[in-house]
Amino acid sequence: MTTLVLTKEKGFSSVIVRDISLVLLGTFILALCARVAIFLPISPVPISLQNFGVILMGILLGSRRGACCIAAYLMEGAIGLPVFGGGQFSVAVLIGTRGGYLFSFVFAAYLAGRMFEKPSSYVMPILKLSSIFALILILGASWLSLYVGASNAIFMGVLPFIIGDFIKVLAITSALPALLRFSRKYLCL
Repeated sequence: MTTLVLTKEKGFSSVIVRDISLVLLGTFILALCARVAIFLPISPVPISLQNFGVILMGILLGSRRGACCIAAYLMEGAIGLPVFGGGQFSVAVLIGTRGGYLFSFVFAAYLAGRMFEKPSSYVMPILKLSSIFALILILGASWLSLYVGASNAIFMGVLPFIIGDFIKVLAITSALPALLRFSRKYLCL
C-alpha cells in the first residue's frame, strides 16, 4: 500500500489552492443554475436548475469538495450575494420556506459524490440519482410543512417538481460517463 504525504515542498499549498478554486468555481456554476428559475403561483419554491447543479458539483468535485462547495454557496447567499433561486439572497431565504431545500443540497452533493467516486458504483445510476433528488424533495417539503402544513407541503413542495427532476435525472445519467471521465482527468478525483 502506498501512502501519499503532501508537504509544503511537494505541493500541499497547490492542492489547497486547486481545491479552493474548484469550490469557488462550483459556487459560480450553482449561482448560474439558480438564475434559471420559474416561480409558480402555487408554490413559494421556484422550479430551478439548482438541484441539477448541486448533483453535478457532487459528481464532478467528489463528496467532500462537493459538500464544501454547497456550504460555501449557502454562505455566499447568507452574506448577501444574489446566488439563490431568481437571484435572491439573505439569511431570511435560508430560514424561510426554501431553507429545507437549500440545506438538503449539502447532503445531496455529498451523496452524489460518494455514490460515483468509485468505478464499481456506476451500477443503476438512474436509481441512485432519483434517490438523491427524492432526498432533496423530502427534506425540503418537511421544512416547508412547518410553514404550510404537511398536505400543502406535498402539494406545493413535491408534486410540481417530480417531472422536472426526472428529466434532470435522465440528463445527468446520459452525461454521466463523460462527467466522470472529465472529473478523473482534470479535477483529480
